[in-house]
Amino acid sequence: MNSNYGRDSINFDIIELASGGMLKDVEQRVDDEGIYKKDFLLHKYVITDFGKVRGSDACVRYV
Repeated sequence: MNSNYGRDSINFDIIELASGGMLKDVEQRVDDEGIYKKDFLLHKYVITDFGKVRGSDACVRYV
């Protein structure tokens, strides 16, 4: 991301998708390297079956 605003907008969208059951949080770790924000938590998500169905309804294709 070129800006904090863009990065934080994507982060907000991911949180919304997770709260809606379309993504599942499968791993967390502290960001020691500053990949996102140093000393904050990094989360790893996977798309759920419900998320795949909703994405398919919106014409998204999965490989």
